[in-house]
Amino acid sequence: MHAQAFDFVRRAVQSFPPLLRVVEFGSLDVNGSVRPIFTDAAALGKYLGIDLRLSLGVDLMADWTPAEPFDAVVSCGVMEHTPRAEELCVSACRALRPGGIFILTCASAYFPVHGVDGGELPPGEFYRGIHAFDVRDWLNAAGFDLVMVEKPTLHDVCALAWKVR
Repeated sequence: MHAQAFDFVRRAVQSFPPLLRVVEFGSLDVNGSVRPIFTDAAALGKYLGIDLRLSLGVDLMADWTPAEPFDAVVSCGVMEHTPRAEELCVSACRALRPGGIFILTCASAYFPVHGVDGGELPPGEFYRGIHAFDVRDWLNAAGFDLVMVEKPTLHDVCALAWKVR
């Protein structure tokens, strides 16, 4: 995880009331985790990390939308590694309670191609750099009521989306 992405998540969490129930989509800890930022949810044992592989940082190996409503969904460095980014945004919206937030970071279109493990892209593994306008379109189409996408940098596109209703 890039320092910029980690800082974006930290600033976002600090600007909201306590987030007591959090699910992280793509929680595999490759080079750092945002889990320690979510102190309220972690203290209550209400931080759930899901990923397609069971490893460090993953509580549950799953590819699903949790049935229970969460205060926040966080996803860092996942969208560039899935051909189903739009679906992931829909799942995030469904997983949130009214008033919940989706905190999203992903590699920008200008960041070097890389594999899920941060190294070279293995044969057959999906990857695409993401443009800010794609993120905005995906979040709006997913049903979020308010969307804020920061000006992208060389490394990351960072966004917040609110489910008001």
